This record gives sequence, C-alpha cells and structure tokens, in this order.
Amino acid sequence: MIVEVKVPSFGESVSTVVVVEWLKQVGDAIAVDAELVEVESDKATKRCVSTSAGVITKLLKGPGESADVGEVIALI
Repeated sequence: MIVEVKVPSFGESVSTVVVVEWLKQVGDAIAVDAELVEVESDKATKRCVSTSAGVITKLLKGPGESADVGEVIALI
C-alpha cells in the first residue's frame, strides 16, 4: 500500500513552505512519528513526522523547492 506524505498545516496564514532538508532518503525504513523532513515557512521552521511506517519509495520535492500545504511531497 502506498502512503502519500503531505505538507501539514502550519496555521491559517501559511499556504506554502520550502523543503529545507530530508532527514530520510529513498530506501530508508521509517516508523510512525519519526522525523522525516524539515520545512520552512515565512513564520517558522518545522520538522514533520511520518504518519505511517514503511519504506520511503519516492521524494517528490527536493531541498529549496516549495510546496503548498496539503501537497504530496513523498511516498512511503
């Protein structure tokens, strides 16, 4: 089963974030609540955790790329 990793909500005024750093790479196993990616908005930097356990199969955004809240940025 493929699980989509989406950019979480940062609050009402934030609609776009920038991927700062992936903390896991394609092929890495990940547990629920493990830190996966660091993203930055104009208001804060946040480390996002995985909501599912599995293996990272694809990273859809690279460091420096922007993504909208709710957009799929990785697959587990």
